[in-house]
Amino acid sequence: MGLPWAFALLLELMLQATAQDPDKEMKIEAEPKLLWPGQSLLLTCKFSYLLQGELIYSFYREGSRLTKIRSSNKSVSFKMEHVTLEDNGRYRCEVRFAKYPSGRVFSSADTSVMVKESPVRLSVEPKTQKDGDTITLRCWCTDFLLHCGEQYVVYRNNSFLASISMIPAIYRIQKATVMDSGWYHCVASSNDEEYTSRVVEITVKKIPVANTQLHINSSSGKITEGSNLTLTCLVTEGSAPIQYTWYRGETDFHNETSSSKAVTYKIYHFNERNQGQYSCSAYNNAEGKNVALHSRAFELMVEAPEQSYVLGIRIAVLTLFLTASLIALVFVNLPNKMLDNTSRSSQPQGMGFLGIIGRW
Repeated sequence: MGLPWAFALLLELMLQATAQDPDKEMKIEAEPKLLWPGQSLLLTCKFSYLLQGELIYSFYREGSRLTKIRSSNKSVSFKMEHVTLEDNGRYRCEVRFAKYPSGRVFSSADTSVMVKESPVRLSVEPKTQKDGDTITLRCWCTDFLLHCGEQYVVYRNNSFLASISMIPAIYRIQKATVMDSGWYHCVASSNDEEYTSRVVEITVKKIPVANTQLHINSSSGKITEGSNLTLTCLVTEGSAPIQYTWYRGETDFHNETSSSKAVTYKIYHFNERNQGQYSCSAYNNAEGKNVALHSRAFELMVEAPEQSYVLGIRIAVLTLFLTASLIALVFVNLPNKMLDNTSRSSQPQGMGFLGIIGRW
């Protein structure tokens, strides 16, 4: 056990004896050194010491450690996304050999990073966004002397959305959905200079389902046996997708997911086995709540087909009887009316029908 310990102590003494100025063996680079809130800062630590082995790199800002990285490479990088004004300050990095955690620490010199307030602004209306809203993003330059805004580009999650040349630049999201949520920023460019706005988070919230209703194709609740029953479950509002469930009593018998606010289900050849209380429910997991909203229930009964059939025959027979009676009445009275009309009509030369018969 004594030999490895003695070897480690000897190596430590050698490191201390051959150690040079840490500023020469360590270097930290920041890219860029001047940036705006919302941009990314890349820190690179380089270690030029001759000995090889697994190293432990530590990055610091104003003496507070930001991260620790283990690597055998002589150069490692650490990327800070979406910097803020609080990231302004002095940065440095340190290195030690992983095999000797109590050994010497190599430290770089400080490098300064400046995070300035950007002259470009991005505003969002409305402040709270929900499904179906029209969201307006307005990008403009506050420093008119700087002339920073000739061309504007809008990004979501660092992906290009649109390029706008008008001032102020206005970008609209029509009928926003949850998929439009994300981090937005705009970049203004002029004379090969770019100015980036702060990142603005847009969170499009789902609208919970409301006022679930069940509509049926019967106003009386009686369904003729053998006919088809149409059950329409609908909501007055709610973000898609919506999960619909139909019930008979307490038992659900059909589930369907749809982007529509009204979904229809049919029961073909309705019979006694289908009788019961019918209702439906809808939910869309809005605002993290997976609670179904139920409609009121309808009691549906089967109506024997012979009852409606006999009633239809009786109505048809009665209609035919009344029609025949009316026709018979017309034919009985018609000759009498014709005879009366003939006797009352004028015959100037006595040559009416009876006069002609007399002459014969």
